[in-house]
Amino acid sequence: MKEYICSECLNIGAPKRAKRGNKTIDMLCWLIFPIGLPYTFWRILSKYDGCKRCGNADIVDMNTPYGQRLLQRFDRKISSSTYDFGSDRMN
Repeated sequence: MKEYICSECLNIGAPKRAKRGNKTIDMLCWLIFPIGLPYTFWRILSKYDGCKRCGNADIVDMNTPYGQRLLQRFDRKISSSTYDFGSDRMN
C-alpha cells in the first residue's frame, strides 16, 4: 500500500475517501425536490481521496520529490520540539 503525506497537516498514512458538500445541506435540498436530486448526484460523483485527519484533498505520494520535501519539513518540525519527554518520568 502506498503511503501519502498531507501538504496541510503533514499527516502520514493512507487516504480516506470523502464526498464534497455537506450532508445537512443535502437533506435540506431534498425538501425542495428539484434541487435535491442534482446536489445528491454531484456529491456522489465528486468523491475524492483526502487526508484522514484534516480532510484536505491535497495529499502527495511520499515517493515523489515533493513528497520527500514535505517529509523533510515534517522531520524538522518534530526535531525542533523543545519538550523533553524524559523529564516527566516517575522514579
